[in-house]
Amino acid sequence: MTRNMLAADGKRCAAHQSSVAVAATALALLVTAAWAVAAVVDQTGAVVDLPAPPARVLSAYGPATYYVYALGEGDRIVAARYVALTGPEGEVGALHRQLDPQFGDKIMRTDPTIEEVVAQRPDLVITNPQRNPGMAEVLGDLRIPAAQYVPETVDDVVHAVRLTGALLGPPVDARAEALAADLEGYLTDLGRAVGGLAPGERPRVLFVGTAPLRVASGAMLQSELIARAGGLSVTARLAGGWRDISLEQLVAWDPEVIVIAPYGGVQPADLLEDPQWAWIGAVQSDRVYKMPRVAAPWDAPVPDAVLGALWLAQVLHPHLAPHNAAAEALILYEEYYGITLARDVLERLRAP
Repeated sequence: MTRNMLAADGKRCAAHQSSVAVAATALALLVTAAWAVAAVVDQTGAVVDLPAPPARVLSAYGPATYYVYALGEGDRIVAARYVALTGPEGEVGALHRQLDPQFGDKIMRTDPTIEEVVAQRPDLVITNPQRNPGMAEVLGDLRIPAAQYVPETVDDVVHAVRLTGALLGPPVDARAEALAADLEGYLTDLGRAVGGLAPGERPRVLFVGTAPLRVASGAMLQSELIARAGGLSVTARLAGGWRDISLEQLVAWDPEVIVIAPYGGVQPADLLEDPQWAWIGAVQSDRVYKMPRVAAPWDAPVPDAVLGALWLAQVLHPHLAPHNAAAEALILYEEYYGITLARDVLERLRAP
């Protein structure tokens, strides 16, 4: 090949590389422009504008962290709060390390300040208006995109799955739609199975929190899970959040089933062996249970809450329950969270 031919070939190669670079730049600009036009509306109705799919996500609201993990995008998390977890220690911490090997470096033990958020250089911050009051507005002034999550009902949980997909962008939005559809399918099956039960066929259920007489109010997600599972929450008329009640109130309600939150130190034996609880119906019939958790608790406003409803249905109506919660957890965790649950974990997820 002559020098002139080499020179000509070099020019053609340079021209080709230049055209590829121009095309790539044009495509990047096109994607960015399309992304910018597709503003995302969060759960408060506020519009979140992102110049590009976020690579660095900070979750200041514990429940929202699990939506990112459920869509297989834990690598984007740079710092986060978690539910009923303040450190990487223990068995629950080990499960989180399966979700995210860098989990121990990301966990925020307390609610972050604005300064701590900014120091992480996030492309997106997930907040909750009650847990992080005013944070979204301040971050907006600093031109840091912030999405507010308010998953107070099961339908809100499903919506939050789709919201997370929209915020993280393609192809995660398609994965989010698949997960949301799966969760809706479980809820539809559950509704068909127990929806026709008469009030007299629905057990009276009390949901206990981190102390024996601390209970979930009728306004909380736990009471909705009970209703969807075919039960009647004895606290249905109780307003607010977690409430402390008297022993007299407990006696007046006389629940047939007691379910204990998966976090905190209260265990079924604490109630079953307490003389003051001895003549409560649930204690007499030995129907006191502790709800499971894998990484997130199954009574929290996270995707796993649907598993909580399935588990409750097995507890309340074992012959009507349409799904085995442990079996579905194995599928969901493998397909979406990306981890395979060990046999001992699955055993603890089985309904009694």
